[in-house]
Amino acid sequence: MRDDHVTATSAEPVTARASIGPALAEDPRATSSVMLWEIPRASHDVSELRLKLFIAGDSPRARAAASDLARVCHDHLDGEPVIETIDVLLQPDLADAYAVLTTPTVVREFPPPRRRATGDLRDAARLLAALALRSTRLT
Repeated sequence: MRDDHVTATSAEPVTARASIGPALAEDPRATSSVMLWEIPRASHDVSELRLKLFIAGDSPRARAAASDLARVCHDHLDGEPVIETIDVLLQPDLADAYAVLTTPTVVREFPPPRRRATGDLRDAARLLAALALRSTRLT
């Protein structure tokens, strides 16, 4: 990481000034104000974990995916992660925004970076690995 990056310790906006380009380097007004949102660097616990489950309709496969995800979270993670279920038939714009092409798909929204798992969610080890999560319980 370069030394000139802006860092902060709170999740509040920070204003940084950035150079617009070398052609305008002589002009002291050649800067632009940029708003940066920064996240605290503290370690993330599972209560901060936010997942999005994309399903297609109220089918047995969709219900199984929701049940499998809930079971894996209960059996392998301490705390209660926030799980938002999104029906792509009712909210296709969200499926587009998250580039979801198949269901079921789980997206780890927070902590960043985003990670995803798609398909069969029964295998806890594969699901946790795909989402870059570690089991906090011995099984």
